[in-house]
Amino acid sequence: MNLLKKLEKHNINYTLLALFIAIIFIGFVMLFSSSIIIAVKKFDDKYYFIRHQLIFAIIPSIILFFSFTFINYKIIKKYYLVIFGVSLLLLILVLIPGIGQAHGGARSWIGIGPIPFQPAEIMKFSLIVFLAVVFEKLGKEIKDFKQGFVPYVVVFCFVAILLLLQPDLGTLSILYVVSLAIYFTAGGRKRHILLWVLASILCLMLFLKIDQSFSGGIRTTRINLFLHPEQYSKRAEGYHVNQAMIAVGTGGPFGRGIGNSVQKFSYLPEVIADSIFAVIAEELGFFLSVGFLSLYFFFLWNALTVAKNAPDNFSKYFTVGVVAWIGFQVFVNVGAMIRLFPLTGVPLPLVSYGGTSMWVMSIACGMVLNISRYCSSEEKLGSNVNRKSRVLINKE
Repeated sequence: MNLLKKLEKHNINYTLLALFIAIIFIGFVMLFSSSIIIAVKKFDDKYYFIRHQLIFAIIPSIILFFSFTFINYKIIKKYYLVIFGVSLLLLILVLIPGIGQAHGGARSWIGIGPIPFQPAEIMKFSLIVFLAVVFEKLGKEIKDFKQGFVPYVVVFCFVAILLLLQPDLGTLSILYVVSLAIYFTAGGRKRHILLWVLASILCLMLFLKIDQSFSGGIRTTRINLFLHPEQYSKRAEGYHVNQAMIAVGTGGPFGRGIGNSVQKFSYLPEVIADSIFAVIAEELGFFLSVGFLSLYFFFLWNALTVAKNAPDNFSKYFTVGVVAWIGFQVFVNVGAMIRLFPLTGVPLPLVSYGGTSMWVMSIACGMVLNISRYCSSEEKLGSNVNRKSRVLINKE
């Protein structure tokens, strides 16, 4: 037991900590720059959005991050069914008129007092925890079609149906990639993964066909816009992407300078949310924008080293899920601004305006940092202590 306490007092991964703080800080600066114009127009107060973000998103997120850095991750593991069950309930509640709120063509918000939140963001974290625990319990049985693959598909399909009813294809695409990453890491068979990918493509085609018939094909149009942008260059559907491309292009190699974006003057939609990277690229330019994105890359790279040296399978699968979550969400958001991915309304992690995404992602990053405390200690104490510590931790 003394060994376990010694392990718990060891250092966290300070590189991960520094990168997390750097992303938050740069995001805060760029959000302030992006929000000034819209804040003055809507509220005659240039500090409105940044003050709101600081009070209701950034400060709570930093508190949550450090709290979960020092709360033993096994506590979260213990209550995985409660966490997942509450998330499912929230996804159901968002579909009920009078409780769920619509925004941007999707019913994806629940309003409690002055602070609305998105249950889909909470589900990202909950599904990672749930799958990490279940796959750890399954062990080698995950390779079995009936015992491993079928239960995974059933659970995911249930979550997917709730998201499609909103509809929220952006979140669904992220959860799909995240769940596949965890399933593969846990030892899922490649032929099962191939079967699941092919079935998913067919389901997506069916959904788009239904979407075309009943809702005017909003999601289908976004995909067609991505595949054939030349057909929408002068149509309203292509306005958002065109303005984003203009913002990124006019930034050039070195940018216009912080605060000097032109596109944020009512040209570019959602400048403080989904489109904030376009403003970042316009003001910072290509080189500094790549430098900013490299912070995400190094954060994810360091997180993968945590997964590699994780003290148990749950923490390994959980960390891989978080890496897939953040990495793919960055790709989806940035890719939409430069026509590498269809527009989905997915926020830029730890940067875009809004509280729910930042809260939940900060909790997940805090847990990864918490897991790193055990990893770093094992590396320093040697292989013999490594074996003993794993036994003690698993008995806890």
